[in-house]
Amino acid sequence: MKTTIKNNLFILLWVVAGITVQLPARAQRDFNPPNLPKYDVQPYHFGFQISINQMFFTINTIGNMPEYIIPYSSEKFPDITPSYQSETSGRYYLRSGSVYSLESMPRLGFTISIIGNLRLMEYFDLRFIPSLAFGERQLVYDLNLNYVSSETLPTPDTSMRAIMKKSVTSTYLEFPLYIKYKAKRLHNYSPYIIAGAKYSIDLASEARKNKDEINNKHIKLFRSDIFGDIGVGVDFYNNWFKLGVELKMSYGVRDMLRREDNIYTDVIDGLNAKIFTLGVTFE
Repeated sequence: MKTTIKNNLFILLWVVAGITVQLPARAQRDFNPPNLPKYDVQPYHFGFQISINQMFFTINTIGNMPEYIIPYSSEKFPDITPSYQSETSGRYYLRSGSVYSLESMPRLGFTISIIGNLRLMEYFDLRFIPSLAFGERQLVYDLNLNYVSSETLPTPDTSMRAIMKKSVTSTYLEFPLYIKYKAKRLHNYSPYIIAGAKYSIDLASEARKNKDEINNKHIKLFRSDIFGDIGVGVDFYNNWFKLGVELKMSYGVRDMLRREDNIYTDVIDGLNAKIFTLGVTFE
């Protein structure tokens, strides 16, 4: 019993001694002066941002899309072979087709930006961040193609499924204007939210206008768009600069598709751009 009491007293004294030693060190760390203490009272400052992005499309298709049958013509099916040779049953001839399903597949891209920041009041800033964004998406079409086994047959007697992928490349020149609301600074970091809008010019939208290759019909977009943006981030104050990590979502308000009267565009009722961006800022 006495041995147990002695052991408990020894443990208690060891814990108290450890706390006594750690308290001054912790107090000293907590009262270290913050980095860049006057940074947020500057009327303006500049910086840059490097980001990765994923570009998507929000697709609105026509009603009953799989049931929308399109008769064959070279203009309606610009890059689909109108006939094929079967090893056992002879040659088949394309007569019509439909789009069974359509989806957008993103690809990773990158964005480089210049930051201009104007202090409005204690917790609000106005930010102008001209950017150049490179990215790509793929429109994946699941097609149902209807063939006849003889050119004299009036109705198709054979169907075949085919997957067609259309890459859509964009190079956006962006002019965004944001309001940034930052929380009260906690020592050397501060979370924030941003919201605003941007005008974007797609420099690649006309790049292939007159360069369509045989069996490679491109999906074309309009040149300009307007996005609504919202995002969150955290600023970290270092000795010499402020480092930020930011996640942002951009939603285009304009239907961007150039309709060209073919199977790829006839089934789309609306095509809007959507971009997710994860970036690092240096200010």
